[in-house]
Amino acid sequence: MKEQFANMKDAKHAKGIRAGFDLELTCGMLSRALFVNSCSTEVDMIVRFIPYSFIEKEASHVEGFSPELAVVTIGGGKELEEKLVVRPTSETIVNHMFTKWIQSYRDLPLMINQWANVTRWEMRTKPFIRTLEFLWQEGHTAHATLEEAEKEAMQMIDVYTKFSYEHAAIPVIPGRKSKRETFAGADRTYTIEAMMGDKKALQAGTSHNLGQNFSRAFETQFMDENGQLEHVWQTSWAISTRYRCSDY
Repeated sequence: MKEQFANMKDAKHAKGIRAGFDLELTCGMLSRALFVNSCSTEVDMIVRFIPYSFIEKEASHVEGFSPELAVVTIGGGKELEEKLVVRPTSETIVNHMFTKWIQSYRDLPLMINQWANVTRWEMRTKPFIRTLEFLWQEGHTAHATLEEAEKEAMQMIDVYTKFSYEHAAIPVIPGRKSKRETFAGADRTYTIEAMMGDKKALQAGTSHNLGQNFSRAFETQFMDENGQLEHVWQTSWAISTRYRCSDY
């Protein structure tokens, strides 16, 4: 019952949070020269069921997420030939698509943004803060250089910080995660942390510099201006409606 109530509260706040953030993101994209003449798009939802083999391709990713995965083994009353993971995050399936979409340096940088539900099989749930399923915004980018990817990761933390103060009216502290708390599969993770009433910090949004970890695992490559094949550099970033509970 508590879980259902929490999800109802999430849905109540979701519309306002999404409208405010999408406006902030759109304005940011228009003002950032990085994405002029590049491909950027808002997608309704990338597929929710991800082949388990995709999760296994990036070693640290599968190790970090294995305890939280919800796995489908039976469909239509029959055992599946390959297990499917209910999306915990989309880096793997996005890379699968990027490999099809990216061929040349002219295709870069590439950004997609979506709002979607994700599932994390939590050992202990807590209303508003930790639920098995929650709505979030997630973005993914591909770049030709490490410098562009790092710039994007840092810019998105600035976007989240500005959104938190100016739209959600929630004060946050931006910073960088320790190596232990870095996102599974990322080189660096940047975060905004909100202080709750019980004096604990709540992770309110994150931005990851993924380096070439996923692009090497999925062979996401592009031909550069010199005709050489190179792996793309990537970022991903997300903020969920549950961060709204930080002001309770």
